[in-house]
Amino acid sequence: MTVRAYIPRDASGRERAFKYAHERRAVIELVKGAWKVFRTSPQLYAIVVNIRYPPADTIIVTEDGIGIVEFKDYGGCVQGNEESQWIMTSPTGEMVPIKAGRYPNPFQQVKAYRGQLRSRLERDIQRARVQLPIWLQSKSTYRQATVCFTQQVEKVDCVSKPWFQVTYHLNKLGQVCW
Repeated sequence: MTVRAYIPRDASGRERAFKYAHERRAVIELVKGAWKVFRTSPQLYAIVVNIRYPPADTIIVTEDGIGIVEFKDYGGCVQGNEESQWIMTSPTGEMVPIKAGRYPNPFQQVKAYRGQLRSRLERDIQRARVQLPIWLQSKSTYRQATVCFTQQVEKVDCVSKPWFQVTYHLNKLGQVCW
């Protein structure tokens, strides 16, 4: 198989616009990187971008599992924990809260998207009356989430979970996802 990118379209057939320009750039780099790594793989890697529910930037689906990638356009030193607001300290010392939609931080954002995606998949699979894939039967296995900062990050002091990673820059995204 190969790598395939799926981009939603509006009613007139045009690509649905990304909310932020950095998301489009990041998706292009992600697809390029995946193509380089997996172009000869027998497995299909489906990269679904800019979806509405959950409103994740990117979802990667394979026979082995599913992953959510959320892009953040920040750089500097990132600090936070599971519950608190994450803060980016710029090289000039400015402290900037990292936005995560209606969630207190990017970890909570992708954690919620992960649950929403699981619920939606379970519902849709039950409606179709097919068996759940092995990776979906487990509560935690093979459902990964990554927050990718699109600018250079010197240090990340955040959350560590088996299913959650933070990557500091697009150049390192391939190391985390693939």
